[in-house]
Amino acid sequence: MTKKTTKVEWDGHGGQQEVQHVGIAGGVATAGTFRLSFDGATTTVIPFDASGDALARALNALSTIGAVRCERTDAASARGAGWLITFLDNVGDMPLVEATGVMLRGPGASPSLTVTEVAAGSSPRFDQGTVGVYTMPLGSAVLGLTPEVQTITVESLAADTFTPIGHFYVTFEGHSSVPISPMASAFDMKRALEGVLTIDSVDVEVRAPEHTSRIDLPLARECVVVVRAHLFPHPSQSISIHLKTKTKTNPINCGLL
Repeated sequence: MTKKTTKVEWDGHGGQQEVQHVGIAGGVATAGTFRLSFDGATTTVIPFDASGDALARALNALSTIGAVRCERTDAASARGAGWLITFLDNVGDMPLVEATGVMLRGPGASPSLTVTEVAAGSSPRFDQGTVGVYTMPLGSAVLGLTPEVQTITVESLAADTFTPIGHFYVTFEGHSSVPISPMASAFDMKRALEGVLTIDSVDVEVRAPEHTSRIDLPLARECVVVVRAHLFPHPSQSISIHLKTKTKTNPINCGLL
């Protein structure tokens, strides 16, 4: 089994955080709602008088934005009434937030929203450990990632035949596979497992087990599952069984090692 590695670098120079301002133009907003969009994701409706914390919660709920800090600005400020948004997690020069304010209402002309960039974000320089002409980060490390390996074993009590009829399911973190035959090939097992929403990619090997837990289980087969795309240990899959053999006296045991 090949052990994959990842190089991680760190530095104390974090770069410039992106800052944008969402302003109210064309009048004073006294009622209504608006929405903000970023990189294809759109917030729920936001009240015209939302606080900075309320706006931050709406933006933090988007999958395309990490943590943000939001502050209200009033009409007397240099930027006018609106909200100042600081991107705390998104790195680099960000595209502008898109604002939709057609539902805003005011006493005179209908107010609208404008978005301006106050400070362009920049990527970290990774130069705090620079020596001479060599630009270097403050530190680095190579981390080894060991794939998770789990085994699904199907055993038969029958000594004369191993022809189960039926199927089983594999459930992982609340999501289940399609029905799987106990005689599934490695390709079919891989396809079924990678179809589970919570599993990214796996390698599967089907083989005869090196040993059985009981001497009266003469026929068995194992599926060795290697989870390649995750960084952290994973719980074992749970298995829901609906199996029988051609003869009613030949039960099938299915479980994990």
